Amino acid sequence: MAQTKLVLTGGPHSGKTTLFNQLKEAFPEAHFVPEPAESVILRELDKQAIDPDYTPILPTTDYPSFLPIVVDESLRLEALAAGSELVICDRSLVDNLAFIAINAAGDLATRHVSRLAAAARYSFALFLEQLPTYANTPVRRESREFAARIALATHSVYANCFAGNMADLPAVGLEARAELARQKIEGFLAATQKAS
Repeated sequence: MAQTKLVLTGGPHSGKTTLFNQLKEAFPEAHFVPEPAESVILRELDKQAIDPDYTPILPTTDYPSFLPIVVDESLRLEALAAGSELVICDRSLVDNLAFIAINAAGDLATRHVSRLAAAARYSFALFLEQLPTYANTPVRRESREFAARIALATHSVYANCFAGNMADLPAVGLEARAELARQKIEGFLAATQKAS
């Protein structure tokens, strides 16, 4: 059984997680992989809540230390989808390539994550355009300007890695965006099935 791995990506506060949750209804047979960075950030903030002297490892304050943790979390969460035909990821290992570039984390990190991303065999990506409003949260602490840089870098990395297997989703209303995503995913799945 071949596995199809779809990725929802975009800059911070582009509606990825909202769309991710909406798609659970449209694709109940899929295994859904939550955003790895958010899981790591929340764990780090929980550690700080328990021990106020603990300095959390966050992408905004210590990206070099954060990167291996989030990569390990990505691998762990995606491994849970083994045996599933359809997997939908809220971000993927590929997103780390954009963050590595922005944070100047180096060629070694780029090569390592590139190998892991290629081995993950992602099939198709939906890139979500930035929403017109922007708000910081405990998890998302980037400025609007930095979030826009992340979005541009992420789009560039995905366009390079996915070639023709990527679609852009405009920043339209929630229901319209969910319907567009469903159509794009179903179209990709139909084309893949027809080709095999």
